[in-house]
Amino acid sequence: MFLHIGANVCVPVKDIALILGCGADTPESTCKTFGMKKCVDAGGTRCSAVLTADTVYYSPIGKAALCKRLRRLMELM
Repeated sequence: MFLHIGANVCVPVKDIALILGCGADTPESTCKTFGMKKCVDAGGTRCSAVLTADTVYYSPIGKAALCKRLRRLMELM
C-alpha cells in the first residue's frame, strides 16, 4: 500500500518511519540533519515531512491529514 502525500507522489507505507509537521520555511538542511541521502518535494507549501530510511518527502498536506490517511490504510491491512 502507498500513502499519497501530494503532487502525484506516493510513499510505500512499509517504508514510513516518521511524519513530522514543519513550516513552509523548513530548509533543505533537514535532510542532512536526519542523515538522509535524498529530499523530494511534493509541491506546494511545505506543511509536513515524511521520513523513510533514506529520504525526506516534503508534503503540502498537513501532518494530521497524513496521519489520518495512514491510519485508514493500516486498518485495511
